[in-house]
Amino acid sequence: MKRESGNRNSSIWLIGDSSPPSWEDYLDEPLDAKHPARHNIWTPIIDRIQRQVFISDQRRVDDSQLYVRNAVHNQKDKPDYGTTEWCPKLLAEADDFGKLLKKHKPPLVFTFGAFAFEFARRSISKGPNRRQSYWDTKKLGAEFGQRVENFNPQKINIFPLLHVSIARGHFLKSHKNFTGEDNGNYFYFVAEKIGHLLLKHKCTLNIWIEP
Repeated sequence: MKRESGNRNSSIWLIGDSSPPSWEDYLDEPLDAKHPARHNIWTPIIDRIQRQVFISDQRRVDDSQLYVRNAVHNQKDKPDYGTTEWCPKLLAEADDFGKLLKKHKPPLVFTFGAFAFEFARRSISKGPNRRQSYWDTKKLGAEFGQRVENFNPQKINIFPLLHVSIARGHFLKSHKNFTGEDNGNYFYFVAEKIGHLLLKHKCTLNIWIEP
């Protein structure tokens, strides 16, 4: 599996967790479209965004040039779930990723899951270091909401999204916790917020398919 795919100059970056160990020899790239994980965690969001921006402004996001990578390539390089201490190798990877972010300055960085979010946070030194277990679905949802409110298209904005928790046994709880609504739909909630941002800043974001 390649370490990355897409265009580093894209305004939209997708950051996954790590390569699936049982399938990395059979897949081409991170969040490979042949693997169900991508369609469990991203396809429902981008489909809803496309619907919203088209109905509102006859636009469509060019999702063919997205930059995609995993926080780490090997799942074994992730820290223990409950520790804030990271090994030198992982800290170096986060530092390298931070340099990449600062070089290209993507305004929209979407991270999938607690580890990918913490990895991206640390890479640009935003806030105190947290253990992976700190970022439950409620805290990720609250963080997402704050970052939507504080969005600046001239800066790097990291948005936490859910990973496999939205597709496993406690998925209904994940919908509720992230959205803060008893009958909330995480996919609709996230897509609506992101779609609104894209339309609000449509003239400054280089993300649209040109006719």
